[in-house]
Amino acid sequence: MIQNGRALRQEHVPSELVHRDGEIDALTAALGGGRSNLFEDVIVTGPSGAGKTSTTRYVLRKLEEARLDVETGFVDCIGANSSTGALAGLVRASDRSAPLDPRANARTVLIERLRDMDKEFVAVLDEADVLEDKQIIQALYSVPNVTTALVCVNYDDLLINCDSRIQNRIRTFRHVEFDSYGDDQLADILSKRAEVGLVRGSIDEETIWYIADQAAGDARLAIAILRRAAKQCSDLREDEITTDVVDDVADAARNEIASRYIEKLSTDQRILYEVLRQQGPIQAGNLYVEYRDRATDPKADRTLRSYLNSMEREGLVVQTGGGRYTKYDTDGGA
Repeated sequence: MIQNGRALRQEHVPSELVHRDGEIDALTAALGGGRSNLFEDVIVTGPSGAGKTSTTRYVLRKLEEARLDVETGFVDCIGANSSTGALAGLVRASDRSAPLDPRANARTVLIERLRDMDKEFVAVLDEADVLEDKQIIQALYSVPNVTTALVCVNYDDLLINCDSRIQNRIRTFRHVEFDSYGDDQLADILSKRAEVGLVRGSIDEETIWYIADQAAGDARLAIAILRRAAKQCSDLREDEITTDVVDDVADAARNEIASRYIEKLSTDQRILYEVLRQQGPIQAGNLYVEYRDRATDPKADRTLRSYLNSMEREGLVVQTGGGRYTKYDTDGGA
C-alpha cells in the first residue's frame, strides 16, 4: 500500500504546497525573494497545524535555490529556548560551527560569526514565544546581514515576555497570519500526500474527507492519521483504508503528536510537565514551588507561564480558574 513513506511523514515538505499561495507570496517578498530583492523581518502567526512551519521551510528552500547570496538557518525553540542555544543552532545551520573558546562570551562569539558572513542570512526561530530570553531578537536585529523570521501561535503571547524595546522592535516586523485549514483544504492536502505516498486506490475520497473532519483544521494530525492508517493496513495486508481503520488509529495519532512535542521539551519544560503529571491538578503557585525544588537553574514565573501556555495550545496541559486560583493539569489528568 505504501509506495513512498517520506510523503506521509509530518516533517516532509512537499514540492508543491496547496492553499497557502498568499502566505507564500508574503513570506517570499519579506525574505528577499520578491521583485525588489529586499529583506524584511517578519513574524508568522497562526494556530497549531495551520502550516506555518511547512510553509516557512518551503519558502526557505525556494529562496536558497533562487539566490546564491543567501543562507538560511532554522531553529525549533522548544528544544533550544535559551538565547545561546538558539544562536548556536543558527550558526550550525550556517556551517560555521567551529568549537567556541570556553573563555569567550558564547553569545557574543555566535553573533560575531553571523556578522562575519559574506551572505545575507535568514534566521528563523520557530516556536519563538517559548524563548526564555527575547534579547536574541534585538541581538539579531543589530547584525546588518541578518533577517529574522519569528514563528509562533499567538502574537500577543510573544510580546508578553518582552521588554518595551523588543516589543517595539517586533511591532515593526511584517506580520503574516495563517488561518486554520478548512475541511476541503485538508482533504486536498491529504489527497496530494496519498497520491505520492500510497498505491492508487488505497483510499477513497469519502475516507479522506472523514480524516479531514477528524483533524478539525490541524494538518499535522490529519497527516499523522493518514500515515498510521496506511501502516496499520500494510501490517494487516489490507488493500484499502476505511473509516473504521481511521477510527482505530485516530487516538494513537493524537498521542503521537503530543509525544513528539514532549520529546522536544527542554530540561526545565520537562520538569514542569512531570510535576503536572505527578501532582496535577495543582495551583500555579504550588506548581512553581515544586518546579524550583527540582530545577538546577530555575526560570522566572513569566517564563514558566510561557511554557505552560505553549503546552496548553498543544493539548498537553489544561488550565482552569484565574489569577491566584489558576490550576493546571495534564490533559485528562494523564
